[in-house]
Amino acid sequence: MSIPLWKIVVYGLFIGVTISSLVLFAFRLIPITKGLMISILYFYPFVGGLTAYLTYKKLKLNPSENKKMEKINIEPQRPENNPELKVIEIANYKEKLERIKNLKKTSLILKGLIKTRRKLEKLKKESNSILEDTIERMDNKTLELTKEYLKTG
Repeated sequence: MSIPLWKIVVYGLFIGVTISSLVLFAFRLIPITKGLMISILYFYPFVGGLTAYLTYKKLKLNPSENKKMEKINIEPQRPENNPELKVIEIANYKEKLERIKNLKKTSLILKGLIKTRRKLEKLKKESNSILEDTIERMDNKTLELTKEYLKTG
């Protein structure tokens, strides 16, 4: 399992640029010339890339260390022996119970809303009947007043 050269160089350049940025930030507090600042900016990525390349060569020259890492064999644990799996199952179980609880709450809220809606519809019917009765009384009273006005006139 070897790391490709390009990845090592890119990581080295990234580290170099990061360090140079930090150093340049520190040098903003200390006055330096523009040329020195630019040379520092180019120097650190070069050193980072060179370090990465030398590390890559060292890894390539010492394959015995890489083989040691490859020889490690990790056996998967059975579900009954794996306590992490049980924790995950408990977490999933708790999550499902929470969802069921939320569904029950939502169902109760919806039932309450339906009852309230029915009560409002009943009140609407009652208020409409009262309004109709009032309008009928007003019409009757208007007719009576019209008849009396016409009789006297």
